[in-house]
Amino acid sequence: MNKLLIVVFPLILSISDKKQVMETSRYIEFLHSGIEDKHIRPVIISTTKIDMPLTADELKHLKYLLKKPVVTKKEREDYLSSMYKLMKTDEKTYLTILNFIRGNNELFTNKLNKNNGEFENYTIITEGKRYSIFYKFKYKFFNELEKYLKVKNCDKKVINAINEL
Repeated sequence: MNKLLIVVFPLILSISDKKQVMETSRYIEFLHSGIEDKHIRPVIISTTKIDMPLTADELKHLKYLLKKPVVTKKEREDYLSSMYKLMKTDEKTYLTILNFIRGNNELFTNKLNKNNGEFENYTIITEGKRYSIFYKFKYKFFNELEKYLKVKNCDKKVINAINEL
């Protein structure tokens, strides 16, 4: 009986660890990947509150800005809000965006359509994959996504954020 417990217990731990990683990493990021003359905040959409750790460089920068050796949780959250547009939405909106991304491969870069560092480049990061929107299709992609979300009666805050990209 003891041998059975030894085998089952690690399995339970590994399953719960994977579930936690999956739940905390479900997000869709719209990242401006072209040339920037000003900071364009990435839009990160998730069904749960997004709690991102600061990188070492971000933490150093924040401490420099605040002229403090220690940063509070509120100061960290305010800093992240200034650098990223973090959006919590419902499951329906999240899945609708994913379905749109998966169903519109013709709007992404491929062997014929390649980005060459244009201003209008955008990358979408989700489910461990990167999708680069072909720069000539940027407006078409975001306009069609916005219309699709409206037809499906999705989260208006997310629609407005998409409209601003």
